[in-house]
Amino acid sequence: MPTRFLCEQCRALSAKVQPLPAHSGLRPMLELAERWLYRCRHCGAFATAPEDSGSGWSFNVHGQAVPPGTVD
Repeated sequence: MPTRFLCEQCRALSAKVQPLPAHSGLRPMLELAERWLYRCRHCGAFATAPEDSGSGWSFNVHGQAVPPGTVD
């Protein structure tokens, strides 16, 4: 899934394959096994925080996955 549907802040998080803090538009929705599922107020994407120091943010927009490190 291309990142063009993500807002600029979510796109920046998606491009980095490293743990970065959530931007201010991501609000926590649900705790899943000690990790949070977020929803972006700007683009509506769902986001999952990185699992460990070697992974990045995973996004889902319009029901399509945007894996960490994805760049259009």
